[in-house]
Amino acid sequence: MISSTGIAVKLSRPLDFLVVADHAEGLGIMYQVQEGNPALVSDPVAAQWSKVLKTGTAEERSATQGDVVKAQAMGTLPKVFKDPKIVARS
Repeated sequence: MISSTGIAVKLSRPLDFLVVADHAEGLGIMYQVQEGNPALVSDPVAAQWSKVLKTGTAEERSATQGDVVKAQAMGTLPKVFKDPKIVARS
């Protein structure tokens, strides 16, 4: 198969486990941030992320994506990311 980095990969031996995970929370929200959804970019942090994701260099976009992942992991995402009225529309 082809990895997410575009390199052909093959396991040397089969896996001995299976994981079923649900990652539906916020599905599509970063697309909405990048597109400049007014309900999301009303937050200054989300507005900055939107600007960089639209116009930043590859390095800036990568760093911003890292900031988003870190904020998610630390529980410090902007409040608009947790507003059910906004997230339910994303």
